[in-house]
Amino acid sequence: LKGDEGMKGEFATRVCGSADLFKHNGRSPCHSINFITAHDGFTLRDLVSYNGKHNECNGEDSGDDHNNSWNCGAEGPTGDGGINHLRERQMRNFLVALLLSAGTPMLVFGDEYGRSQRGCNNGWCQDALSWFSWSDMAKEESKLVRFTRVLISMRKQYMHMFGRDGFVSEKDIWWRVHWDDPYNYVCYVLHDHKASKGYSGLLFAFNAGHEFRDCDLPEGKTWYRLIDTNLPSPKDVCEDESEATKINSKSYGMHPYSCIVLRCMADKAEAFDHSGSEAAYSQLQETAEHLKEVVRRRASMELLPNLEPEQIRAGELMKRLSSMSGLPLNLMAAIDEEKPMDVDFGDIIIERAPSSTLLPLTMSSVRLPGLKEID
Repeated sequence: LKGDEGMKGEFATRVCGSADLFKHNGRSPCHSINFITAHDGFTLRDLVSYNGKHNECNGEDSGDDHNNSWNCGAEGPTGDGGINHLRERQMRNFLVALLLSAGTPMLVFGDEYGRSQRGCNNGWCQDALSWFSWSDMAKEESKLVRFTRVLISMRKQYMHMFGRDGFVSEKDIWWRVHWDDPYNYVCYVLHDHKASKGYSGLLFAFNAGHEFRDCDLPEGKTWYRLIDTNLPSPKDVCEDESEATKINSKSYGMHPYSCIVLRCMADKAEAFDHSGSEAAYSQLQETAEHLKEVVRRRASMELLPNLEPEQIRAGELMKRLSSMSGLPLNLMAAIDEEKPMDVDFGDIIIERAPSSTLLPLTMSSVRLPGLKEID
């Protein structure tokens, strides 16, 4: 995706599930763990922002420098709008290739919002650089975070195409590639065999070079744009396929270092609305905010004359948050005054989990009077 020549065949093999590595011994595409970055090495943001490691903060020359990265024209942060736009496109290109391909995707925490370690590819002793920044994520909520969230929803919707049991074969894919051309332009169509009405398929095109390219569209079919990484948010990805832009020409113009995903569907009734994932996410966010509110508030009779409804609501919200996040909540009716506690807000008491001494507060044990214990 960064434009190295002679990589089209390798790229095609990987997005199809890496049959060369797993098919010979009876394994399936799910055994192919696909990843762009890992906990050792550059983050996704740094992969498109640095050519070499910057580990001076470690006080040692640690870490390999085989990053296979490209800074897009400047080393580290820059005020150049063109370079920054190219970096945004590249991050989205990588995410499309990762999440919309056969195999099991692995996404490093923070890559969904563009976390940076300032070029440090061996942050073993850098707590502040390695932490997840909720404030930085909030800044990308309507941009890269949203893009990633919709991609995950697309993967779930078309799991029969990406989470497949067998490897991609000629009956599943139509390659529209000039393999002998050294320029890294790749186009292919994945056929949706589970479409209920007429033909349905997804067209992918990656323009991994400095040239403007026209993507010739298969004739006799109507195509709608789901993704164009060159477009600014929120046009870069379509949440509701019923509102996707129809392509009225025989080709689609692609900017350098961009990718597109188009869908052909015979019936708009088969369009999927990915904003449902947005609604579930918003509900989770609302629950978390309410819990913070409950924790901060002193549950005095002056502020809450009737505590019982508030206790019940808080308990239900905590149970819902626990089921969505997998975080165990332990709600107990009795209060053990002899047990050490970190924070006491009147009748609402939160204690620090023994295994979480590095965290300021956890919800591992939340006690509210009048509530039964919940496993």
